Amino acid sequence: MEAVNSKSLRVYKTSEKERADAKAYRESHPEVIRAWREKNSERLAAKGKVWAAANPEKCKLYALKRSCSELERERQRAYRRAHPERRRKWSLENPDKMREYGRVHHLAKFGLTLAAYDALFKKQCGLCAICHRPETSVFKGKVRSLAIDHDHRCCPAGRACEKCIRGLLCYTCNSGIGYLGDDPNRVMAAARYLTERTKVL
Repeated sequence: MEAVNSKSLRVYKTSEKERADAKAYRESHPEVIRAWREKNSERLAAKGKVWAAANPEKCKLYALKRSCSELERERQRAYRRAHPERRRKWSLENPDKMREYGRVHHLAKFGLTLAAYDALFKKQCGLCAICHRPETSVFKGKVRSLAIDHDHRCCPAGRACEKCIRGLLCYTCNSGIGYLGDDPNRVMAAARYLTERTKVL
């Protein structure tokens, strides 16, 4: 087997040229790279864990970008279909990670990271932007997170961007304005109706 160029296999690169050279070497010597990675899998995993611990936000961002590519999604789907028992076992053994991964992917649909959501949550003091109360609705035995409200004229349901996110709402308020079609006139008409028709006992 051809000798491995150790410089091209360093986990961390310090310059653009070095990264470009390493990429070119890996692309032209796939078998050599595969063999080296298998032989040094524990070493690479250890270095990866050290980097991930020191760069949690970057790690999540890289994972998110990778998972968003159609090629990567199809690769993951194929793996899950081929190894359903491994996925079930890992899910049962790592419920906290499963919840975190689910939350990361959910927020990604709205163009938010965990840090961005938490910043918005703190800005609102953990309260709904309409009723100024904390979330109390429970789903599967746990209190829901405040919902991400956005202008549906900009992005379709289930998606959003930084331009159309309006704030965080509790489940009740978010459902309420949703049933009223996000129409300010209907919301104000409902408020007038309640004010005029409700008798004070």
